[in-house]
Amino acid sequence: MKTSLLLSIYGKNTVEELNRCFESIKNQKNIPNEIIFIIDGPIEESILIDIEKWRGILPIKIFRLNENMGLAYALNYGMRLCTNDWVFRMDIDDVCAKDRFLKQIKIISLNPDIDILGGSILCFESFPNFFSGRAVPTTFNAIRRFIKFRNPVNHPSVFFNRNKILDIGGYPDARLGQDYLLWINAIINGLKIQNTNEVLVYMQVDKNSYSRRGLTNLKYDTYPYLFMYKNKISNIFELLIGLSMRLIYCTYSSIRSIINL
Repeated sequence: MKTSLLLSIYGKNTVEELNRCFESIKNQKNIPNEIIFIIDGPIEESILIDIEKWRGILPIKIFRLNENMGLAYALNYGMRLCTNDWVFRMDIDDVCAKDRFLKQIKIISLNPDIDILGGSILCFESFPNFFSGRAVPTTFNAIRRFIKFRNPVNHPSVFFNRNKILDIGGYPDARLGQDYLLWINAIINGLKIQNTNEVLVYMQVDKNSYSRRGLTNLKYDTYPYLFMYKNKISNIFELLIGLSMRLIYCTYSSIRSIINL
């Protein structure tokens, strides 16, 4: 199976993150046939130098956006540039777990009806010191139930059918939760989502993660729940539970961001 890996980088990413990410890709079995690498706006010259070094090691194809357009735009742009039907996703500050690509290819080969496949993750601030993980529901029916209240897919772990994603419009142009909205739209349009319980990716979580999910962004975080209610994925009772859970989480994140100052 020929595959692509879709990555984007922007001004806040570092050389250390880039090298750690590419090193984890280099050590994989079944390295994707191409790495579509979107530079979303200006980045440091030192990062550009290291990207060129990695082009001699990995099948990296670089595409630049003159200004920072945001994650959804960068990923939709990159998806259209992928030449293979199946696309892996991760962020430049993530690290692939052992045999991540091989494991997902095997699952899709045995289950060709799956359109989106994710997995579990472990989180770190300083690699490889993990402080938490995030397991997700594995079956499609469990994902349909879970999605009403929380995001059921770890975005950096996904492996998806590119054409199916493009057919439903790709990533929605939203300030936050682009991936959550994409999974909701996928279910509305009849796509099948599944997760494996294996850890596929190690995800970096920094102090700013709490401020991004605080009360200041609550209005953006509520949109997926309203979108599900509007499209009859959830009922009014489930909507209220989902909004209440989000309010509690945003309040907690705001408190954590203040403590971390």
